[in-house]
Amino acid sequence: MAIYIPRWVAVRQYVDSLNIFTDDRFRQDAVSARASARGAATALATRLLVKLGVQKPPVNIIHFATHFGITLMVGAKDEPQFNYDIALDVRDPATVRLWVHDKMHFQEQRSFYAHAMGHLFLHPFPDSKVLTCSWYENTEDIFEHEATAFARELLMPIWMVERERKDPFYFNEFQLAKQFDVHSSDMHRRLELFKN
Repeated sequence: MAIYIPRWVAVRQYVDSLNIFTDDRFRQDAVSARASARGAATALATRLLVKLGVQKPPVNIIHFATHFGITLMVGAKDEPQFNYDIALDVRDPATVRLWVHDKMHFQEQRSFYAHAMGHLFLHPFPDSKVLTCSWYENTEDIFEHEATAFARELLMPIWMVERERKDPFYFNEFQLAKQFDVHSSDMHRRLELFKN
């Protein structure tokens, strides 16, 4: 009998096999280890998008999550399991649920979902198996930088942004942000990569 392994767990196993996200990046002088880990987080997002055949913006975050066995949820802060802006419930690996607050704007929800999936694919979990933004805020900033690198590449793949920004119709960051369904400040930070 074959054992079912959720797709997100398979991604975690793949990431672990790369041996890039090591404890070396927590050393004070480990600038190159941290840069390698952020680069690997970006590369992972790109690899997963290519695997799903995503060719144009906006990235369908619901389809992406569903493909990897992650259920995206929206809930109110007064619900018992949901006391933060975001929560990732991995108590049952077969039914991972990712919650965001219902008062968030849709673009903000997309960013939070992508960021939390970065944590899911890249980082260890606390014993409780329910992760909130406060848990990661109490860990190394390195985790946040890696999850942010993953989220940016997932929602605004650099190769896709480069292609779309050459289209005369999307001549500024506001139109590009609308095309990628992200906040204009996120697109502004992404476009900083092209300034040289």
